[in-house]
Order: sequence, then C-alpha cells, then structure tokens
Amino acid sequence: MEASPRVRRRPAEAGRPRDRRNGQRIVSDQRRARRMPGDRGGGPERAGTAAGADRPAFSGTSSAGERALGRLRRARAAGRPRIRPDARTVGGVAAMREGHALQVPLTRIVSAFDGVFPSVIVTGDPDGTPNVANLSRVWHVEEGRVAVADQMLNKTLHNLAGNPFALIKLATPDDLIQWELAVRHIGTETEGPLFDRLHQDIRTVSWVAGVANAPGLRAALVFEVMSVRRCVEEALYLSPAPETYGELLSALAQELELDRCSYWAVGAAGSAPSLLASRGVPGAGTDPSAFDAMRRLAALVAVERRVIRLRGIGSQMRYMHTIESETGKREGETESGRQRPLPGSLLAFPVFDSGTLIGTVCCEEARPGADAFDRYPDDLLLTLADKLGEALETAARLPESDREPLFRQVVERAKLQAQREAEPFHTALSARERQVALHVAQGHTNADIAKILFVSTRTVTTHVERIFQKLHIGSRAALARYVAERKLLEEPNGPPPSQNT
Repeated sequence: MEASPRVRRRPAEAGRPRDRRNGQRIVSDQRRARRMPGDRGGGPERAGTAAGADRPAFSGTSSAGERALGRLRRARAAGRPRIRPDARTVGGVAAMREGHALQVPLTRIVSAFDGVFPSVIVTGDPDGTPNVANLSRVWHVEEGRVAVADQMLNKTLHNLAGNPFALIKLATPDDLIQWELAVRHIGTETEGPLFDRLHQDIRTVSWVAGVANAPGLRAALVFEVMSVRRCVEEALYLSPAPETYGELLSALAQELELDRCSYWAVGAAGSAPSLLASRGVPGAGTDPSAFDAMRRLAALVAVERRVIRLRGIGSQMRYMHTIESETGKREGETESGRQRPLPGSLLAFPVFDSGTLIGTVCCEEARPGADAFDRYPDDLLLTLADKLGEALETAARLPESDREPLFRQVVERAKLQAQREAEPFHTALSARERQVALHVAQGHTNADIAKILFVSTRTVTTHVERIFQKLHIGSRAALARYVAERKLLEEPNGPPPSQNT
C-alpha cells in the first residue's frame, strides 16, 4: 500500500518560504503561480495535447467542459465571481466543515481514476474568468483526496493561486456515467511518494506510446474532495426501458401490497415530473385528470426530498371540491361532470441513486381508514429509496426476465434491514454494549471479553448487566439464544467467530 502524502495546507499569505517535511518539498501556490510563464493575464495559452495541458480556447472543449463553462459564466453574470461547490452536490461545504464523510465515497467511482476516458478541470480567477483544462487522468490518493499532474497547467495554477475551488469532471468506464467532483486545492508536491507515482505512470505511458519528448511532470496538485455528484442530466440515454418501471411497481405491489401506485421521473428545473408507469390507478389511460393528485405530490417530494403521508385525504379533498371554480366545474370532476373516486390516503417517497434524486413513487389507498401505509415506517421507505435507485441502474443492463426478481429481492432486503434496525439490540444498546453482547453469545467469559476489547473485567460486567436490563434478559444463555434467533452474528458489523481465550 502506498504511503499517504503529507500535504501542507495552503499558506494564508503570498511569499511564504518553502517548507521541507520528511524529504518532501511543498511549494507555495502563489510563488509557483508567479514563476509560471504566461500567467500575467487572461490571454490565450500555448496549446498542448499532453496530460494536464490547458486549452487555449473553449471552441474545442468537450461537451462536459462547455456545460461547466456555461455554468461559470452564468454565475459570473449573477454576481458570483468565484467558483464554489455546486449546491446540488451531495454533502457540500457545510458537511465537510462538520466533519461528515462523503455520501458517495470515491471508492464507488474508483474505475474513473484509471484514465480510460479523459477528464476536465474547471477553474476561475478572482475576477471570474473561467478556464477549462483537459486532463488525461485524475489520480485517487486516498479517501477524500485526488491528485492532478501538472505538466502544462499554467493558467490553472494561476487561477488556483487566487481561488482554490475547482470542478473536476470524469466518467466511469463500466457504465459511462459522468461524475462531478467539487474540490479545493490544498497543496502542491514536487517530491515524495505521490510525485514519484505520477511521474512513473506518465513516463510509462510515454514510453509505450513512443513519445520521446513528452512534457515532464512539474508537480502533483493535491485536492480535497468536498462533494461528489452524479450527472443525471447527462445520463438520460442510460435510463432503463419504460417497462422496467412497471416491473418495479409490480414488485412493490407483491412485497408491500402497494396496489395503486405510480412512478414519476424528476423534471428539469421548474418543470413538472413525468409519469413513467402506473399500476391499479382508476381512470389511467382514459381520464387525463386521474393522476392530478399524484402529480402534485410527486412535485412536492421532488422539492422536499422526504417521505410524505396524507391520511384521510379523501374527506379533506371532498371539502375542497365544494368550492366552485370560475368555470362552474368543481375541482375533482371529470370532463363529463362525474365525480372521481377519492383516495383514502396518499403516500409518496423519493428514489435516490448515489445520493441524487432520480424519481418518486406515489401510492393511493382506496379504503378509508386503511392502515396499509402505516405498517411501513419512514426508515424502511428511505432505505428502500436508496436501494431502488441502485437496482434501477443495474436493471438497465439485465434481461427482461431478471428485472422483477431483482426488485423483489431489493424490497425484501430493505424489509430485513429495517427489521434489524428496529430491534432493541440496535435501538436500545450502545455500540460497545452490542459488541459485548455478541462476544457473550459466542461463549466468551467476562475476562475473555476484557482481554479482547482491552478494558477491565469490571467494565465488561457493567455492560453485561445493562444488556440484561435493556433487553429484558436474565441469563447469558438467554442472550445467546436471542442473538442466534435473530442471526445477529451474521450481520456485516458482527465480530467474526473466535475461540475462547
């Protein structure tokens, strides 16, 4: 495993002297920017085709770079001169300040760092002038950090000296999905393990390509990844077939008894959601207003991104329908004047893929006072929201006969996970108490557990007493039976079986 580079934070002021730590020379961004040729203005740069070469103009950039450039120009026109992390990205600056991990880990897109497809980096100077540079590759340093090779990044370095925020766009080769990384420049390395790694990779590619005079590596630019966003707007061609959404609704009907439901795709900014599939909704295909309530509910979920339950909505809607409109037709009537059957309750929950909202499931309960929706807590539906998004991405590459079984398995796993998380073992016990309980179930004595966990025997005894009290269990044998019946040792976080010490 390669040693993690020690990167000095960006200096607060220009002109700070060089720093040597563990044999690595960290060069101040401002001093390096002043030394680079062609950084005195925003004019054209020398064209280059090597990895890490700035583009002299934007006419030949990739479509991804053009779209990112357009966003920067709009931000500048709106009076936001600096590049900032996109508000749509997962996590965001606030999450990083609070010490939260990335919701989409970089290991999720590790194949994007192999250099199969080129990448782009977008920077902006303090005045708001953007620059797009093509990159042959982005290197994954460690979780939360990436690196870029500086071969001809003159203008990029100049921009980073005044504004450390940037956007990196890359693609995963296995599914052709594009990802946007909001990053912050935190240091520059000219020596050390990371620099040697990039230098060796670039030299190997140059040798195999037969390029004898390729630009050399001047430095390794290290960035902190602040957020990761899947570019859903650029992956519409990867959407599943329309029949896939009907198979998803069929799985929900079989596993959760959601017989009247519909799936809605998220609309563009300011536009209404689009209906992709429905099941059991009265008037579907004949009455254009049959989905009015669901459409409004899907739009609300797209804004608030939460589970929404409306109990007894039929009587409330009936009261609202007594209000006459200007045309004389009451709200809720069909074109023929006949009153539509009103739902007893409404339920809607979002569907996420890698933290990005991609759709909404809306359901109706026809029977007044029915409690079908109440059987499923919000935690289950939110767990299902993430798993369904991943399943839709997988289903797009599966044969038609395998799609519905996949969705049924996803729903069943979500139900099992929700049941486990609702157990007192997970809700009442602390993390340490759960750990002690699992060791007790394996037959370890208190002295054994104390040695394994590096605590005192008295501490283990106290934990065992609290476990018995919280789980209403009176003996170690009963605790072992409790754990075995619920298969808690088989969970991913459970300790592996071991022998008594």
